[in-house]
Amino acid sequence: MQDSFLHNEIHLYTISNDWMQITISTLGCTITSVIIPGKDSIKRNIVLGYSESSDYLEDSFYVGSTVGRVAGRISNAAFSIDGHLYHLTPNDGSTGHHLHGGINGFNKKIFRLVTPAKRSEEASLVFYYNSIEGEEGYPGNLKLWVTFTLTNDNKINIQYRAITDKKTHVNLTNHSYFNFTGLPQPATDHELYINADNYLETDNQYIPTGAILPVDNTFYDFRKMRKIDKYAAQLKSGYNECFVLNKNSLVHAILFDPHTGIRMTLNTSVPGLLLYTGDFLTHPFVKNQGICLETQFFPDAQNQDQFPSTLLDPGEEYTHHTLLAFDHA
Repeated sequence: MQDSFLHNEIHLYTISNDWMQITISTLGCTITSVIIPGKDSIKRNIVLGYSESSDYLEDSFYVGSTVGRVAGRISNAAFSIDGHLYHLTPNDGSTGHHLHGGINGFNKKIFRLVTPAKRSEEASLVFYYNSIEGEEGYPGNLKLWVTFTLTNDNKINIQYRAITDKKTHVNLTNHSYFNFTGLPQPATDHELYINADNYLETDNQYIPTGAILPVDNTFYDFRKMRKIDKYAAQLKSGYNECFVLNKNSLVHAILFDPHTGIRMTLNTSVPGLLLYTGDFLTHPFVKNQGICLETQFFPDAQNQDQFPSTLLDPGEEYTHHTLLAFDHA
C-alpha cells in the first residue's frame, strides 16, 4: 500500500494483488485507476481519470467518484419528508433539477482513510465522511463509510454503510467510466449484457415518468450480449437509462471488450442500474470514451412513491454493495 501526498488533504491509496491494482483518492472517494492486463498481457488503466489532482477539483463529469447523498436526478430539486419540503441545490443545467448530490456533492468532499487492512485473501480500504445537516439542502447529519476490497481472485467489492440522526434520503453509487482498451476512443464498441426485463421511461430531461416498460423489442434489450452501439444509427442519442434489475441473480451485468479480452461481471444489492454511455464527455476526453454502469436506486425515487424507497431513518443502517469481478477471455 502506498500513500502519496497530492494537494492539501488529498491522498492516493493503492491496493494490489498479483494480477491487478486499484487506486483511490480521498477527494470524492474516487477510483483514479484500475490497472489490469488484457489477453496480450499489456497492463492498462481501464477507467477514465486525470493526471493532476487539480483536474479532479475542476471535474464536472463525476469521473470515478463516489456520488451522493443521492445519485441521479431529483425533480425540481426538492422532496418532502413527513410534510416538510426540503429544497436542494438545482445544478442540472437550466432544468431546475438536482443531480448527483449537488454542486458540492460527495465527489468534491475530502474523505478520510480510517481502516487499511490486509489479509491473506484480500486487502481493503475504508473511507469515512461526515455529511453535516444542510449540505446541498439535505436534512440530517449523515455518517458514511465506503469500503473498497480487492480479493486475490480479482474482484473489487464496493460496500457502503451510512447512518443518520434525522430522516433523510440516501442513494450512493460509484461513477467510474470504463474503457477496456485504455485508449482515448469511444468505448461503445464494447459488448454488454444487462439482466433486466424492464427499464424506466423518462422525459426529455431524464426524469422518470413513473412508467416501468418492458425491454422487449426495444433498443434497451441487453438480455443477450451485444455491442452497445448496435442501434447507434436509430438512437437519437446514446444511453442514459435506468434498468430494473432482475432479482435473485448472481450476474446483473457483463461488460466485455473483444479486442483486449477484458471482461467485468457485476452484481449488486440495489434495484437499479443506470447505463450512461458518456455522451456529454468533452475535453480532455472524447465523446463516449467511457461506459458508466451506475448501480443505484431509481432516479427521483424521492418523489415517486411507487419506486423502492431511499428514505433512511435514525436507528437504521444504509448497507449496500456492488461487486465487480474481472478476467480476460
